[in-house]
Amino acid sequence: MCSEGNRKRRTRTSSVSSTFVVVFLFLSICSLPLASALSIGIGREGSVKNALFTPEKKSCVSSYVGGGIPRTTVGSSSLRKQQQCQNIRDRKRVSLEASAAPSAVTSSMPRANLAVSLDRPLISPEQYYRRPGFFGMWKTFLAVVLSDVFKAAFVAFLLAFSISLFANSSNGLAIPSPQKIRSGLDYYYKLLKGRATRFWNKVRPVEKIDAVPMPFHPEDDGWGVCMLRSKEHIGRSPFVRYDFDLPRADYVLPLSLGQTITLCCLDESDNIVEGNFYTFKEDTGTFSIVLPEKNEEETEYDIGADRAKFAHVLKGEMGIGDEIALKPGVSTLNYRGQYLPVTDIVYVASGVGIVPILDQVKAVLPSGSSSVKGVSLVWINGDGKDFDVAINELEEEYFKYNTKLAVSCIGENVRKKALEENEEIEEAVPDFNPGTMAVISGPRAFSEKAKAYLKNRGYPEDCLCVLL
Repeated sequence: MCSEGNRKRRTRTSSVSSTFVVVFLFLSICSLPLASALSIGIGREGSVKNALFTPEKKSCVSSYVGGGIPRTTVGSSSLRKQQQCQNIRDRKRVSLEASAAPSAVTSSMPRANLAVSLDRPLISPEQYYRRPGFFGMWKTFLAVVLSDVFKAAFVAFLLAFSISLFANSSNGLAIPSPQKIRSGLDYYYKLLKGRATRFWNKVRPVEKIDAVPMPFHPEDDGWGVCMLRSKEHIGRSPFVRYDFDLPRADYVLPLSLGQTITLCCLDESDNIVEGNFYTFKEDTGTFSIVLPEKNEEETEYDIGADRAKFAHVLKGEMGIGDEIALKPGVSTLNYRGQYLPVTDIVYVASGVGIVPILDQVKAVLPSGSSSVKGVSLVWINGDGKDFDVAINELEEEYFKYNTKLAVSCIGENVRKKALEENEEIEEAVPDFNPGTMAVISGPRAFSEKAKAYLKNRGYPEDCLCVLL
């Protein structure tokens, strides 16, 4: 190790030395034309100056050389004094002749003796020091690409990528298929994109949004009004997204994390139907919810009897532009455990229960937003199409925070099978540690099963939170 470090240091030293020699030779060659035109000048006190000379100083040197004095003898003190005296006498003679006949003297004077302002050097800095153009930048980029460091890094990346593909191959060291290679490249692309998005979210300037919390007045029993804007099926799933507009474009719902919104309307028989729902997406002036579009029995199993009635009216009796009453609902995200702060959260969800969890995941993952250091999400559905509700959003969050978020999408009909009978669920749910909070969200029957399962896994009941 010591000899290797010494070899690296010698290599770096030789590289720096060679670079310095090349730069020095290049500057020396480029400075030859300047050295011939801008030679060493002698000041009024006889001091030698190395600088860019004005034409006035250059004419003084030219008179010395033109008078027959070799350049090698300019530095002697006796000749310097003689030339200074001769220069003073010449100046006095020229000034006397100029006072008698200024026009004749001016015409007979050499061009080098014409007066030039001192703020105009022989070579202007704006002309001499130029920023490198596109060609220069391209040469610099090409030099970096062709450098040994870049080559070594590129080879190391290809080697690591190949090893990872071979390690994940089911055939040992067999050559991976083109599909597996494309899958690996797609994974690394999404990972880099997620990291870039995460970095941009940190450094981008905060946009000032003129948002106003929507008021709910006591004289109206705390109710407000919204308008149904659109209905849209989500992917292949049997779920529908309903979008609503608030009374003003700058209104936002004043909801805390894990708080529901209560919606109320009248059916065709003028009966009041209402239900508490978690918002799927919120923005200035609008919000949305997600409801199943199944038969009556399955809908009631997924979201309960009251919500199922409201979903039936919203689907078949409410049209675009109809008004619906709303007000803030209950908050169900409560932690009653004794282990503070909460450092890990385990989410267990099924069906449309993923809606409130998705909002919470986005809130706790960014650095500095909470004390949470790790999140495990287990999403269980009996039908694979149900994952279309939020799979894209979860994938986006995973690639931004893959070191903090673990997502497991498991296909299992938990209505007919216990959770502990599935090995994937057993592996995906981590063991309890102090500081861990478990959140359960989904149909009521599923929540009861999940709560019993987590208690059997060692989770204290006061560390469990059920979102109903």
